[in-house]
Amino acid sequence: MKLDTGTLIVVGMVLLFYLRLIVIQWGKASRFNRSKGKTKSNTYEPLKFKFNWLLIGIGAAMIIFGILMKAVGLFGIWFEEYWWLFTSIGIFIFGMGIRN
Repeated sequence: MKLDTGTLIVVGMVLLFYLRLIVIQWGKASRFNRSKGKTKSNTYEPLKFKFNWLLIGIGAAMIIFGILMKAVGLFGIWFEEYWWLFTSIGIFIFGMGIRN
């Protein structure tokens, strides 16, 4: 697999997506610890995320479209060169659909 600029940008966006999830979870955990106090008798409740399904759907559609642009080859040479743009924007939109 050739690591071109587009692939590296998409990998960076995926890492930022996971970093966003980690930050949301850390924020919820610290708020839980502040509100309940840090004692061993407290049980840790599972963290729940809120979803904006419209943003998640748009992001998933853009990710799939970008992957199809790269894999299929039916969209023209100029359009296929920028497959990473659709994929990375889709990952960003997908990440914004997950709230704390």
